[in-house]
Amino acid sequence: MEKHKIRLDKQGRIILPEYLKDKYGINPGEELLLEEGRDGLLLHSTISRLARIYVEPTNSCNLDCSTCIRNSWDEPMGFMSRDVYKKILDTLDQSATPPEVFFGGFGEPLSHPDLPEMIYEAKRRGAAVELISNGILLDEKMARSLIELDLDRLWISIDGADPSSYEDVRLGNELPGIIENIKRLNSLKFSHNGPKPELGITFVAMKQNIKDLPAMIKLSYDLGAVSFHVSNLLPHSSDMKDEILYTADRESRQCSIIFPRMDVNSENRDEILALLSKYEFHEIGGDEFNNPRNNCSFIKRGSVSVRQDGMVGPCLPLLHSNDHFMKDRKRTSQELFFGSLQSEDLLNIWKSSEYREFRRKVQDFDFSPCTGCTGCEMAETNEEDCFGSLPVSCGGCLWAQGFIRCP
Repeated sequence: MEKHKIRLDKQGRIILPEYLKDKYGINPGEELLLEEGRDGLLLHSTISRLARIYVEPTNSCNLDCSTCIRNSWDEPMGFMSRDVYKKILDTLDQSATPPEVFFGGFGEPLSHPDLPEMIYEAKRRGAAVELISNGILLDEKMARSLIELDLDRLWISIDGADPSSYEDVRLGNELPGIIENIKRLNSLKFSHNGPKPELGITFVAMKQNIKDLPAMIKLSYDLGAVSFHVSNLLPHSSDMKDEILYTADRESRQCSIIFPRMDVNSENRDEILALLSKYEFHEIGGDEFNNPRNNCSFIKRGSVSVRQDGMVGPCLPLLHSNDHFMKDRKRTSQELFFGSLQSEDLLNIWKSSEYREFRRKVQDFDFSPCTGCTGCEMAETNEEDCFGSLPVSCGGCLWAQGFIRCP
């Protein structure tokens, strides 16, 4: 984390350096959220700053994973058109600092026939570009293309360290081929004398594969990954709801637990494990402000999500209507959009009063605590909560409570 010094003028007003105002899109008269901690203040970025665009090139996939959201919908499969993507490129052209572009969503991006060209056009406009894939289509031709295009980071989603555990989740014995694809990518990067694309590995943890976690981290190191990202499972079918590794009912409301940096070894492993299994730690190693509760990472990082058909939503979880389970209760999440690139410009949608007000509300997180509530039928959908939140309630969002994470 970078540190910066700011000063106050004679009237006691904060003066931000120009380079920070430019970097974070802070304009005169802008309202910023200031979070007060025990020993300091945290200044959040403005909600008007567009910093990342999640692009769903397609909702079609070459796998049929047991964990996938696509098991809970009946949508037609499609691929983003050139006209829709052109609207995203126009946004990059109109931005003094182009937002990052992240190709992902709920399909396999590498299956889009125009993906190399899409990456090229975004990079040509100065945007940092990342991509997430299951790695099956990462053949030599694609690997060379991603290197030559200077892709910044490639995320590969792997949910098992050996073929049998991988096959249990992904419903296909593709792991050996994926590992070979990554090794070939690394070899090609070496021959090009360049570090890009950096490699990240994502892992969806559940009961059936959690024993693979240490081996997965070792595999990631061996493959040269610079980041290893773990998320919990969001079950979209009743047969998966018993696979989750989390609960919203741990004893955390009575006492704030603050823990120092500490080596974990044979002398303290059992005691620390006993604490972690029962309580929620509010601060570990001095990171006071990194509280996963009531905190939307999509709004915090200034992101917008564009579905393959051009519909514009605030986050990946609201791109598609779907059913999922919170404990034993089935919950329906309705999609939410603020416009369509079929007929509107992305920046106009981003700046609309309705969308801006929604981002402000999510930043304040003025929603009922649906993840920990079991006595209200309103928690069975995200359409409204007992606070009267509209157009949707984010109180039951497991991303905003730190259980589910996206790169």
